[in-house]
Amino acid sequence: MSVPPGPIRDNIPGFTDARQLHAYERRMTAFRLYQLEVEPWSLGDQFDLTHFQRIHAHTLSDVYPWAGHLRGPDEWTEAMGMVHCPPDRVHDYATAIFESMAAERPSHPNPHDALNTAAEYWAHLTYAHIFLDGNSRTQRAFIQLYLRSAGWDLDWRAIDADAVHAARHAAALTDDNGLHDTTWLTAQLQPGLVALGDGSPLSHNAATADTATRPVEIFAAMLEHAEADPDNDGFTFYAQQYPGPGEEQAAEDHRRYLADIEHQRRDHTHLIEHLNELEHQRQQQHREQQHREQQHRHQPPHPGPPPPRQEPPGRHL
Repeated sequence: MSVPPGPIRDNIPGFTDARQLHAYERRMTAFRLYQLEVEPWSLGDQFDLTHFQRIHAHTLSDVYPWAGHLRGPDEWTEAMGMVHCPPDRVHDYATAIFESMAAERPSHPNPHDALNTAAEYWAHLTYAHIFLDGNSRTQRAFIQLYLRSAGWDLDWRAIDADAVHAARHAAALTDDNGLHDTTWLTAQLQPGLVALGDGSPLSHNAATADTATRPVEIFAAMLEHAEADPDNDGFTFYAQQYPGPGEEQAAEDHRRYLADIEHQRRDHTHLIEHLNELEHQRQQQHREQQHREQQHRHQPPHPGPPPPRQEPPGRHL
C-alpha cells in the first residue's frame, strides 16, 4: 500500500509512523462513513458550511483533534503543484460556495445537468481545501449526498478514483475569466452516475486503494494535453494513455470492497457490544452506590464518647 506524502499531523492516537497513521485513518474513516450510510441525514440536509464541517468532524473524529475546524491563518496547503485558497480567505470563499450550493440542487429529471452542477461545486470545494487534511473523503461523501438529494447516486465501483482526484484538481484551475472547466471531471464521474438506490455505500470511497503517484501523472497528462490541443477531448486522451483497471483488477477491487464492508460491519457490532457492556457497568455501579447511600441513611447514629467526669464542687485534693 502506498502512503501519501506529507507531514504527520497532530493525531489523537499519537502515531509518529506515517504508515501506521495512514492505516488507522483509513480504517476509522471507513467505519465512520459506514455509520453515516446508516443514517445519511443525521448530520444535516442543508448542504451548507455547517453540514460540511459536521461530516468532516464525524469522519475524522477518531484521528485528528482539529476535525471539523477550518484551516488556520498560517495553514497553507497545496496539491498537484497547485496552491489552494489562501487561509485568510477560506471562510468567506467557502461561505459563498455553500450559500449557492444550498440554493441550487442538482437536476432531478436530467442526469447530464445534475452531474454538471455537482462537478462545478466540486471544483470550487477542491480549490477551497477547507480543512488541513481529510478533504477528499469529506468532499466525496458530501457530493454523493448532494446528488442523492436530487434522486441520483454514484457507484464508485464503476469510477476510477485516481482519475477523479486528478480531474477535480484540473477543474479547480481557472481560466483568465475565473471560470472552471469541469469537462474531464464530469467525464470521469459519468460511468458511475446511477439512480438513487443503485450507488455504492459512502464508506466505499474510503476503502478505495489510493496511490500517491498515479493521480499526479494523470493530472500532468491532462494539463499537457490541454496546452497542446485545447479543443480535443481530454477524456479520450486519458483513456488512451492511462487505461483504467482491467476486469481482473476490477473483480479484485470488488472483492476487497465486500471484505471491507464485512470488516466494518464486524467493527460496528463489536463497538455496540462494547458500549452496551460499558453502560451495563455504569448502571451496576450506580445501583451499588444507591444501595450504599440507602444503607447509610437507615443506619442508627453511632453514640459519641461519654462526657468527661466532673468532680463535685469544693472537693480538692
